[in-house]
Amino acid sequence: MNCYKFYPMRFTDGIFNEIDATYVIHLEGNGRLNKIKEQLTRYHPTNQVYILFNKGYKKCKKSPNITIPPLDLVDAFLTCFKHANNQNYKNILILEDDFMFSDAVFQGAPNIDQFLRDNKGPYVYHLGIVPYLQTPTKATIKNKITGKDGNTWNALVSTGMHACIYTPEIRTQILSEDQQKITDWDLFLNINATRYAYEEPLCFQLFPATENSKHWDNTFGISEFLKWLFNLFGMDESIQGYTFFYLFSKCIIPIILILIFLIAIFLVF
Repeated sequence: MNCYKFYPMRFTDGIFNEIDATYVIHLEGNGRLNKIKEQLTRYHPTNQVYILFNKGYKKCKKSPNITIPPLDLVDAFLTCFKHANNQNYKNILILEDDFMFSDAVFQGAPNIDQFLRDNKGPYVYHLGIVPYLQTPTKATIKNKITGKDGNTWNALVSTGMHACIYTPEIRTQILSEDQQKITDWDLFLNINATRYAYEEPLCFQLFPATENSKHWDNTFGISEFLKWLFNLFGMDESIQGYTFFYLFSKCIIPIILILIFLIAIFLVF
């Protein structure tokens, strides 16, 4: 049995010019298909879009190591990579099936297109994340100083892989890894990939309790803490919490530096 089916959709007014194709990873029977169709009716991220229908490891026999939802999701991402490489696509966008675009994507897309033209190499570009630590790129710092728009930040620590652009170089790099060692897509890319993010979220996801979230990596209790944090900010039902995380993640380093400076002054004088 084939566990995957690619359903192609063609548009003529794609939002992004520097992305060859979009893939929407959809687990069959999870109730999200109508929401996907609603999003793709209003937002055409690229001229070529594929919905990847995934039967899931419980209904379709996959590799023996795929025994929990996060591993099944990793396999779906890698399936998109292989399909994109077979089609000779360059940059691709992969969306998880709970994605929700903001109208801000129409204004942000030209800036991201320019970044993709100017920057080649292995990296991931997030259209939306829950960031915990970000720093401005050199270009963003330069642009801010000269009064120009600076739109892209280094995503150092974050959660969320629901809307990411993958360059051909990063796909090749990931496919060359021992894929059975990739146990959590989010954690793997936090550690192993250069990642950028737009200055504001252009695409959101909510964080209700799901079968997948039950199996998040809980080393040092991190996933349980994050679930508590998301619920605290109401992000299981609302996108409003994203504003806090984007602001906090950009300010934390300056705040720490100011505190160190003040402590140093106190100790000296």
